[in-house]
Amino acid sequence: MAEACDLEIIVNAQKKTLRTQVIEYEEVVELAFPSPHGPDEMFTVTYSCGPEDCQEGILVADQNVTCGNGMVFDVHKTDRS
Repeated sequence: MAEACDLEIIVNAQKKTLRTQVIEYEEVVELAFPSPHGPDEMFTVTYSCGPEDCQEGILVADQNVTCGNGMVFDVHKTDRS
């Protein structure tokens, strides 16, 4: 279980505060684009400036990542064609 703490992360250039060290894909999407979401909307989540064991990468549905202070998430929304 993740330890409770306050971390500051950046989601689409906006500062957000987390209460735990682990964040899930769905939580990052919700911070960037609050619900409701249409059935044809898809999201790409990339991250950088993370802790040593996961400094950068891509986050996909049902995945989570351990965060560090100042970690940056970029979330892009697209519509299925």
